[in-house]
Amino acid sequence: MRFAFLASLLFAACSRTPRTAPSPTATPVTPAPPPTVTASPSPSPDGFVVDGRFLLVPAAQATQFLVGASDGTGFFRPTLADVQRVHAELDGFLGASRSARALSPDLHVRYRDYFSQWAGALQSGHRVLHGNYFCRDFGMDWKTQPIGVDDGGDCFFQVIYDLDASTFTSLQVNGNG
Repeated sequence: MRFAFLASLLFAACSRTPRTAPSPTATPVTPAPPPTVTASPSPSPDGFVVDGRFLLVPAAQATQFLVGASDGTGFFRPTLADVQRVHAELDGFLGASRSARALSPDLHVRYRDYFSQWAGALQSGHRVLHGNYFCRDFGMDWKTQPIGVDDGGDCFFQVIYDLDASTFTSLQVNGNG
C-alpha cells in the first residue's frame, strides 16, 4: 500500500507539465516612468528663489547683494545649476588658496554647511556670480535681505566666480574683530 502511494506521487510529479519561459510574443512589462523632478524651485512673488541653503537673488535686487563692484551693464538671477557648480568647485579653490588656508585651515570642509546668497552681474562682458556665505542665519531674514557683518571671522566669506571663464576671481574672508 505504501509503495502504491509513493508510486502515485512520483508519477504525478513526473507527469506534470513543466513551466516554460514566456513566449517571445508575450507583451513585456514596462517599468513605471521615474518621478518628475523640478530642476529649480519656483520663485516667490518677489522673485527670490530659495533651494535649501542657497538663495538665488532676482536681477532687480542684485545690486543690494553684490560682493564687489560691477560695471553696471546688467544683472541676472543665477540658475540653481550654476550655483551648484560653483559651490562644488569651491572645495578645491578654498583648499588650494594659501590665504584661505592661512585664515581658516578647514574652511574648505566647513563651507558645505553654510548658507549662501547668490547674485549675478555682467562684468566686462562676462557673467559673474557673487556668493555671500555665512555659517548660520543669526535670526536674520537671509531669504530676502543681504547678510553683511563687520568682522565675524571665517563664519562669513564672499566669493566672486566668472561663469564664462570658469574661475574664481575673488575671495574675502571676514576678519576677527
